[in-house]
Amino acid sequence: MRKIHVYADELGDAGPYSEHSPIYSLSLLFLDEASDRNKNLRILKSAIWKYGGDHFIHCGNLIRGEEPYESVLREDRQALFYALVSYAGGIDFSFKVAKVAKTESTSPFSLEGELLERTAKILTDNATFLSKYDEVIVHYDAGQKTL
Repeated sequence: MRKIHVYADELGDAGPYSEHSPIYSLSLLFLDEASDRNKNLRILKSAIWKYGGDHFIHCGNLIRGEEPYESVLREDRQALFYALVSYAGGIDFSFKVAKVAKTESTSPFSLEGELLERTAKILTDNATFLSKYDEVIVHYDAGQKTL
């Protein structure tokens, strides 16, 4: 049985335009489960458990030492980041991004609609690719109410 994992994560927020948050986007990373069988996965999982338990890695928080990494030493955060980079470098994955510039939308509702439309286009454009799999498993950390 062929399985594909789709990891979804957003960048930005649905709030008004601001200099520090000019876009709102949804990234979808596609990973064939068969390509996920290597020693780097064990190394990554070990590093995640060592430095904070079982959770999604949020690179911005990891780099800046924010929650859940505020009590993790900088050297240990670097080790976790390098484990993630080593893992990602050893697997075959692809990704797509649905992005909306906040200057293109007039309200949070239109922003959400634009993001939904662009995400649907990505999925429609990749329907043939996804149909090769018996199971599509979506991973999302429920980070934002909008999504």
